[in-house]
Amino acid sequence: MTEQLRWSMLEARRECGPCNACCVVPEIREKKVNKLPYMPCEFLKAQKCSIYDSPERPEQCKEFMCAWRVGYGNVLDNPYYNGVMASINEIGGETAIYVFELFPKAVDTKGKALVDDIVGKTGLPMKVNLWQ
Repeated sequence: MTEQLRWSMLEARRECGPCNACCVVPEIREKKVNKLPYMPCEFLKAQKCSIYDSPERPEQCKEFMCAWRVGYGNVLDNPYYNGVMASINEIGGETAIYVFELFPKAVDTKGKALVDDIVGKTGLPMKVNLWQ
């Protein structure tokens, strides 16, 4: 990921609101967390991360940047409402948009505007994890 892209993502911040998809969708196997994909994290309490400010919080969680939260899409494209969680990550030397459906067909329906906005603004390839 380019430094310019990373800084532009850090400049814009939205509040998560009722969304906690990042605590449910990804697989996390680090420190005290051994979480399977699409399962709530054991540290998700009252819709918030109970170890957010703790050294126990995994690096994967600290480094995650929700594309909606950093300014992609419009305010109504919050993953909680549109069913799509997306992030821009570099994995194995390739920077791409990683998209996760929170419910069936979300990428093609409610979440399409968010995905289109990210692709249009970045030109990056997209990797989609469909709801199973």
